Amino acid sequence: MHDQSNLQEVVAKLKQEAAELQTRIDEQRVQLVSIQELETQVNLKSKELVMLQANIDKLHENAAAGSSLFRPMPIPPDIPRQKTLILDLNGVLWKIERSATTLRQAKDLGWPVLGSRTTWVVPRSGLREFLEQVLELFCVIIWTSRTERNTELVLEALESAGCFPPGVKSGQACRIWSQSHCDKVEGVSKNGIPIFMKDFATLEFWNISTRDVLMIDDSPEKGMTNSPYSALYPPTFTPLVTSPDDDTYLNS
Repeated sequence: MHDQSNLQEVVAKLKQEAAELQTRIDEQRVQLVSIQELETQVNLKSKELVMLQANIDKLHENAAAGSSLFRPMPIPPDIPRQKTLILDLNGVLWKIERSATTLRQAKDLGWPVLGSRTTWVVPRSGLREFLEQVLELFCVIIWTSRTERNTELVLEALESAGCFPPGVKSGQACRIWSQSHCDKVEGVSKNGIPIFMKDFATLEFWNISTRDVLMIDDSPEKGMTNSPYSALYPPTFTPLVTSPDDDTYLNS
C-alpha cells in the first residue's frame, strides 16, 4: 500500500512537470509566431518600398517618354496659381459595367450605354457641362487607378459620343493619370482587387502644391495617406439606383 501511494505521488509529480513543460512550450510557440509575424511585416514593408521605387522610376520614364496622353500639361509661368481638382473616373464621372443584365436595366432606365464588347461605360448626367465649368475654374487632374490602356478605351468611347469638351482626351485641357501614377498596396485587396493608393506625394513630384488640392473619389481607402481635409468621398454612382433625370450630383 505504501509503495502504491509513493507511485501515485511520483505520477502526480510527473504530470505536473509535464504540464509545466507544455506551458513553456506553448509560450515559446507564441513567441515564435510573434517573430514570424514581425518577419512577415518586414517583408511586406520591403516589398512596398520596392514597389514605391518602381512607381517613381515609372514616373520618370513617363516624363522622359512624353506620351501624348499622359505627359505633364505645361503651365505658363505668368498664370496665377490655381486650385487643383482631382477627379476619379469609375463611380464618380461614369460607371463601367460588364454585366449584360445590368446594362439592359440601365438602358431601360434611360441611361446611355457607350463602348464596345470589352468596355461598356455609362456617363453620368451633366458630364460634359460639369467638365466645361471645372476646367475654367481649376487645374483639373483626372486620376484613375485603372491601367492606361483601359483608360484610353473609355475615353475614346466617351469622346466619340460628345461627352467631353475639347482637349480632355488629348490631355491638353487637363492632366490624365492612370495606374502608373498610383502606389500598389502589397498584400491588401478590396473584393479581391488590389488597392492602388493615390498618394499626394505624386503631386509634389510634379511641383503641385498639396495645400491647394481637392480630390473627389468614391473609394476612401485610396486616399488614406493624404490629409483627411483634402478630399470628398461621395457615394458610388450606380445607374441602377437612380434615373438620369434624378442624378443631380454633377449638376449640383
